Amino acid sequence: MIYKILFIFVLTTLLVPAQSISLNTLSGKLIDAVTSEPLPGASVYLSGTTIGTTTDKNGIYQIQKIPSGRYQLVISMIGYNPIVQGINFSDNSNIKKDFSLEPKPIVMNTIQISEEHTSEWKDNLEIFKKYFLGQTDLSDECTIENKNEIVLTKDSNDVLHATCPAPIVVINRALGYKIECVLNQFYKDMKNNDLRILYVSKFTNLQHGNESGLKRWNEIRKEEYESSLRRFLQTLIRDKDTGDNYIVNEASKYIKPNVWYPPLKNLDSLFWQKHVIFNTSTQSYTLILPAVPFILINRTTRTKSFFYLPYEHAEIDPDGILFDPLSIQVMGDFANKGVANLLPRFYEDN
Repeated sequence: MIYKILFIFVLTTLLVPAQSISLNTLSGKLIDAVTSEPLPGASVYLSGTTIGTTTDKNGIYQIQKIPSGRYQLVISMIGYNPIVQGINFSDNSNIKKDFSLEPKPIVMNTIQISEEHTSEWKDNLEIFKKYFLGQTDLSDECTIENKNEIVLTKDSNDVLHATCPAPIVVINRALGYKIECVLNQFYKDMKNNDLRILYVSKFTNLQHGNESGLKRWNEIRKEEYESSLRRFLQTLIRDKDTGDNYIVNEASKYIKPNVWYPPLKNLDSLFWQKHVIFNTSTQSYTLILPAVPFILINRTTRTKSFFYLPYEHAEIDPDGILFDPLSIQVMGDFANKGVANLLPRFYEDN
């Protein structure tokens, strides 16, 4: 292989068909696992969406009007270990689930003012922001509200690790969202250029005071959607073809230095019909490819990406969402994106 794959892993909602119209309800109670006391003010939400609520003074929660599908349910509260659990909603189901949260020590940074952090911490924060927010123009329009709570350490192998006792709160003024991310893993190997990020996310729409601002948000959201991995997977499973939007083939056959648009033969519908299989039992799709890098040219956005299936297969829901976020690894334009480019799972340009 003549180039290095950059790995980016994002833990996201599993199955959220945009076309689903059946609505469901989730309710229950949250208590402290040690004292059995109810927990008010805890966040309960479906990862990657704007769907969620908080528990009341008695620890009770209820979420209504949930489209059918499989999700990652997240229960989060400062001072407790978060719970992330897969959950499946059938047509018009009413699910009751109670949870008990395990307390954890609250480790507060002794230094709360950024100017008082060490120069090493500040350097590490810039590295963290580069890969967590992404390396696109939208990254400059994002602010991490609680950056001082992020714990950043480098080990003896020059690997940067990041943890945070609370959800990382990102204000994305480019796309118009507040995004709260429970960080499960951040691993950046500086020597080998490997990156692994795992998180679950909660979206809240920001309010804009004028029509031109809302128009700008909608335009940028559309652009991000068109250049996303999800959009490519949607096209692939729905059409069993890349159509006029993409050119795809094995990268090893066509990589040429300093050439944006290589003389690339596009894999046709006969190829994809053999390699995209519909699973009737799970109502999902399986993409089957050899474990070699593939190059992808987006004709609409004029961007170049690479992707790789380490397990030689990836299961995809009808709306282009991966069941396992580790099943596709990416490089190029896809790898430059981060939280700054993230859209809610229900977003789809119509």
